[in-house]
Amino acid sequence: MRGMKLLRRPEVSTGFLLSCLCLSIVCAVAAVYANSLRNPFIFDDGVVLSRIPRDTQLWPLPINSRWLVDVSFRLNYLISGANPAGFRIVNVAIHALATLALFGLVLETAALPRFSGCFGNSGVWLAWVSALAWGLHPYHVQSVAYVCQRYESAMGLSLFVCLWCFARGARSPRPRLWFDLSVVAAIAGMGAKEVMVAAPGLALIYDYVFVCETPGEIWKRRKAVHAALAACWALVFVLWIGAEAERMERGEAGVERPERFAYLLTQSSVIVRYIVNAFVPGGLCFDYGWEVASSWTEALLPAATVWLLVIVSVYLVFRRSASGFLGAAFFLILAPTSSVLPLEDPAFDHRMYAPLASIAVGLVFGVYRMIKVVAGGRMGKVLMFVAVCMIVFLGMLTVQRNRIFSSELSLWTDVVSKRPGNLRARNELAIALSESGRLDEAKMELSRVLDATASVEPWHPEWPAKPLPANSMRANRFRALANMAVSLEREGKFESALEYYTEALRIVPFSEQVRDMMRKALKAMEAGERQRSGSGDGERETRSESERNALR
Repeated sequence: MRGMKLLRRPEVSTGFLLSCLCLSIVCAVAAVYANSLRNPFIFDDGVVLSRIPRDTQLWPLPINSRWLVDVSFRLNYLISGANPAGFRIVNVAIHALATLALFGLVLETAALPRFSGCFGNSGVWLAWVSALAWGLHPYHVQSVAYVCQRYESAMGLSLFVCLWCFARGARSPRPRLWFDLSVVAAIAGMGAKEVMVAAPGLALIYDYVFVCETPGEIWKRRKAVHAALAACWALVFVLWIGAEAERMERGEAGVERPERFAYLLTQSSVIVRYIVNAFVPGGLCFDYGWEVASSWTEALLPAATVWLLVIVSVYLVFRRSASGFLGAAFFLILAPTSSVLPLEDPAFDHRMYAPLASIAVGLVFGVYRMIKVVAGGRMGKVLMFVAVCMIVFLGMLTVQRNRIFSSELSLWTDVVSKRPGNLRARNELAIALSESGRLDEAKMELSRVLDATASVEPWHPEWPAKPLPANSMRANRFRALANMAVSLEREGKFESALEYYTEALRIVPFSEQVRDMMRKALKAMEAGERQRSGSGDGERETRSESERNALR
């Protein structure tokens, strides 16, 4: 058929061609993230470092649902110390492997009997374009350049390997090894991030849509592997119980979460934003500071859009359509963070790490089918040229976004420019400005936060002492007051600084850190009064960087 010649290339050794394509994927990923290696640790990266035992021992293993990645952080520290480049090299390697795994998964799927004669030699190139479109998309900067989001990329790698091994097993005359490897990948993913709970369901849907001839075949021939994958859910539950017990033993209180229904309503708008960002990545933002919907009318149109997509995806799954699987994969992977299980922050770009594959693959294959119908095989070279241009463009956007992560100042400046109402971001920008010596600008940002939170009342004595939601009005006012005090202290205005510390303690009275900072400011002021000649400046107590920024 003429349509089968689209994107076809002269016959070459299949093994050699695949090796070249895999090498090109690794080189492309390494190239676009090369400029991120010199970036410093940012924001919560410091939290990751603080959890690593200083003696870098690997045993005992951390008891939590993300133990595998925590062990990788310990190994990183053992090998390269607190060098950001060492941590990012591992992140880039994980992302490159995830891109290769997606390439393998798409290639195996296109080679299944279900698609016999549909793609010809084009299947290899379509898989390659799909993988690169996903791997070079700027969405992933937050999962690669941001060290602490290795959890997300490691989960994505495990998910793609799990499905790829399952697809290989479905085509192999001796499937046992591949199915066993699929289960091993699922176990690894369960130790990377809880979102991996979607893997058993995705494998079952993949089997139903692409592999089995009849639904009964799943039970007769592959019930063991599906049962083994489902058993991995128990591992997540056990690790979660262990982590909760450890947290309770330390006496840590849980952070207040949004109400379930309000969170679900909010997620419809968030998901629409996720999809838009996939096609127009200029809206990507490190911290959206997304507010929870206060009424169903706020999310009516986005909710109707999302639920329509969900219903269509379910319908297409029952019709055993490839589009149905892509839709199901998108929503299933997002479900743990975008449904009725409320998290402190409704929206983060790194949550689109694996779901973006559905959009990338669907777009590439959808355009291919459309052009094949309209133009037959006459547009093959043009289509390949357009695909390469798209990949290069995405890579350039990723390189550009890496630069935003080159410092706290550039990062939070970008966030505030895109989400001016995000008070947490303004607090962080003020800290970055202060650290850069731009105290006047820092105080202007803090003043904006204080003006926006002026309605916050002092803490009531009967209220229980517990951690505040990071982007709540009270938490933002508390941080702004304390950070304003720090800025005034650096200018030598100790009396004014003490007034802000006092006000901060009226908002959150159980903060021992602010009390300690207040005592140090008082001592410094007394020392200055005793030695007004200026020699007392050398005796002024200074703070470490971690202490200055601890109010985050």
